[in-house]
Amino acid sequence: MLSLIYFICFYISLPGFFYKAGYKPLQGLIPIYNLYILCVILKIPPLLLAILGLGLILLPCRMFIATLIIVFLPFLIADAYSDNLKVSILTAIIPMLMYPILAYLKGYYTY
Repeated sequence: MLSLIYFICFYISLPGFFYKAGYKPLQGLIPIYNLYILCVILKIPPLLLAILGLGLILLPCRMFIATLIIVFLPFLIADAYSDNLKVSILTAIIPMLMYPILAYLKGYYTY
């Protein structure tokens, strides 16, 4: 249930992140394309996204790769939308609350 809440908060926040980075907000609702644009926004090479995606599909250690993504993604998003270390730590601890706050209230694109 918690993972569903995490996914919903993340998906709702994507249009706000895209708007602040200068992209059209509706691009955040297109399923695969939004991950590509998020990689561009966060300065992650899209090839790394492809490798991680294939790793999630093919490797037997899927949970390790998924855990890496879930742990590091909040830090990358907080770094892109805030200069404050406290915000990064809060985003890693409670991303369900901090994603919408960074997307629609306090965050600003720093890259």
